[in-house]
Amino acid sequence: MTEIGARVDETGRLVRDEAGFLLQRDLGGSFRLVLLRVPVDHVEKRVRVQGYYAGDGIVEVEGVAAPDGAQPSSDQGLIESRGSPDAMTSCVLTKRAQAPKPRLFSSGRAVSQ
Repeated sequence: MTEIGARVDETGRLVRDEAGFLLQRDLGGSFRLVLLRVPVDHVEKRVRVQGYYAGDGIVEVEGVAAPDGAQPSSDQGLIESRGSPDAMTSCVLTKRAQAPKPRLFSSGRAVSQ
């Protein structure tokens, strides 16, 4: 049995349900995850989770990453990440601000829309 406050470094599948996120562990069983940031690029994928055991099958997560430590990528927006030396990251997807393209008039003057 895992002690409260024990360090957790597990791999498994990150699953979202009605109550939040679960890690379906490679070693069997699952952990309910307490996340400060939503790991949108990792949902329904195999991940590595690091954090601390809080009791009752709950882990307070410090980082979520691909199991090989690769930085996730996204074509939907920017990923704001905070990394540590071992490449674990906490990620949040933010909307990419798109500036409107200026229209050109026959005079050559640009006007924003």
